Amino acid sequence: MLSRSAPAPLVTRRPLLVVSVVLVGALTVLVGVGARVLAHDRAELVSQFAAARQRAIDEAAASMASEISDISDDLDLAANLLADSTDDDNILHSIATIKREYLVMHARTTAGAATVKVTAFDAPRGADAIVSATLEELIVRAEAEPGTLHASGPVAPPGSAGAWYRVYARRGPRGPAVAVAIDTAILLGRMKLVRDPLARIAVFDGRGEAATLSDPALAALHPEPMLDAATAQRLGLPAVDAVVVTTPLVVDGGPPWTLLAAASTEPLQTQQATIMRRVLVGGGIVLVLVCAAAGYILYATFRARTLRERVKHEQRLLHSEKLVTAGQLAAGIAHEIGTPLSVARGRVELAMSRLGPEHTEAANHALVIDQIDRVTRLIQQLLDYVRPTPASVMDVDLVRSLRSVRELLAPQAAKRKVTLEVSGDEPAALRTDPDQVQQI
Repeated sequence: MLSRSAPAPLVTRRPLLVVSVVLVGALTVLVGVGARVLAHDRAELVSQFAAARQRAIDEAAASMASEISDISDDLDLAANLLADSTDDDNILHSIATIKREYLVMHARTTAGAATVKVTAFDAPRGADAIVSATLEELIVRAEAEPGTLHASGPVAPPGSAGAWYRVYARRGPRGPAVAVAIDTAILLGRMKLVRDPLARIAVFDGRGEAATLSDPALAALHPEPMLDAATAQRLGLPAVDAVVVTTPLVVDGGPPWTLLAAASTEPLQTQQATIMRRVLVGGGIVLVLVCAAAGYILYATFRARTLRERVKHEQRLLHSEKLVTAGQLAAGIAHEIGTPLSVARGRVELAMSRLGPEHTEAANHALVIDQIDRVTRLIQQLLDYVRPTPASVMDVDLVRSLRSVRELLAPQAAKRKVTLEVSGDEPAALRTDPDQVQQI
């Protein structure tokens, strides 16, 4: 028997040495060829990367155009509501409250006869005085040219409080001419590019003034289509080259604004490195398989076992991802719905505090608050689906619950000339969850 420390025969080591040298040489050639290919194609890859970023900011500009289009729809809606109602202040206040960027709304039925002007509750102090003259001017233009969305230029000089305020006015098919003053900085802040950690943006109005959301370093730079690694690093981006793309923004009646974005090519370099790794791994596997053909059966057995374990792992991982996705979806719904519900509830409570408990509409307001709270609880139940909690069980009066549902459905029933009645004077108690009973 040979000792374990005995050296292997030369006949055994020589083929192994030859195979090792061939393998290392082949891998070296593979790396060299791959590097040349990647260097040759880098310009094309950068061009494709820039085109993708151009499409992204073009989509952002399109979303901004859609926001401007929505202003026209809102003005037509306000005009229609004013034509059919006498409660002008509440109508305009409601529209100004829904849109955070709406500062002041103004309408009048005939030329020279002002009917109403309202300022949003959360508008900055002095906004009315800044936009008042422009509102009057745009109202006159809208009355003279109905059917067109009229937009003002800047209503205040650069650097002042109203530098980013714009006024829009329109007289639609029916109703009076309506004008609204808007803080365009809020509209710009909703663009998706602002949230990209590997990009910096700047927005310049028709006068070349940078918006407050602009990256200060980028706004001062006015860069070329390509930034070197050092310049990109000064902007707070990774120390690699960055591409610069621009697109026009049509916001007001003056010259187009400019949206400028500088995007790091770090994802492109990561992609190149990934391709290189895949080439190396693929070539290495091929070479290893050629050199280790004698051990194919052992490798295939090991591979099959590994695949079986991977399939089991993937099955468990899909199940876990479903739970995570459900949790994220529930949390997103809770956030997106909960915020406007809180605003609505606050507005109703404010109205109730002003009207007083003896007002004829107090009961309706209380019913609105109850139903808002019920929707909030339904959202919580959706969260409980992925985070189960014990149900709230108590004694529930079924007759009282049915009467609450009757009050909720009474307006719809009246429209259909249907009378809803709940009979029974004796309390019918059931130990259960009250919200689930009302939902049923």
